This record gives sequence, C-alpha cells and structure tokens, in this order.
Amino acid sequence: MEPNRLPSKMLMWDLAHTGKTWSSEIKAILTSVDMTEKFLDRETICLTDIWTRLYAIHFTEWKNETMNKPKLRSYVEFKDNYETEPYVLGLMSRGNRSFLAQLLCGILPLELETGRWYNIAIENRKC
Repeated sequence: MEPNRLPSKMLMWDLAHTGKTWSSEIKAILTSVDMTEKFLDRETICLTDIWTRLYAIHFTEWKNETMNKPKLRSYVEFKDNYETEPYVLGLMSRGNRSFLAQLLCGILPLELETGRWYNIAIENRKC
C-alpha cells in the first residue's frame, strides 16, 4: 500500500506506539503461529493459513485438557474431534439429547460415575 494512504499512516502510527495496541495484538497472534517474520516484513498473509494454525493449536490444547481430566473419561471415549456433533444439529427429541449429553458429560447415574462416591475402583464399576 502506498505510504500516503490513510490506512498505511494509521498502521505506522499504531506500530510507533508501545503498550497494548492493535498491531501488538496481531504480532502476538502471528508469533503464536510462527509467522512473526511475515509481520515484521509487512507481508500479505492469508487468513485461512492463520485460522488453520490457530485451530490446530487450540485442538491440541483441548485434547490434552480433556485427556487429563478423569471426569471426562466417557466424553473422550466418544468425542475425538473438535467439531459440533451431528446429533446436536439433527432432529432428536429433547429427552434423547439430554440423555446423550448426560452420558458424555459423566453425570448420568451409572455405576461408572456413582462408584467413586463409594470408593469403588474404576475397573470394578459395572454398569
């Protein structure tokens, strides 16, 4: 972009300021996806590339967090991707959606979940 255009002048003004600015936030995002050089060189960046990288980072964090929480053991058994499941979007009765959500969230009163109240070892909890 030509330096005399208003958006270019605004960017240069923003870059000259310190602290939490729009450009500092963009730089932080691009740094998190290993694209700092593109920011420093003022290269054009494809938003799809950034989205793909951010999604991959978020998916990895989500997967690690769910795998490390014993309460979500049932959820992790059935959910291995970070997408809206078809049953949420489809035509399913409220009762069936509720039942499935309770099962996945570990709040359905099954022996697998209620056994911990009685200190039953997980391998001995039979449904």
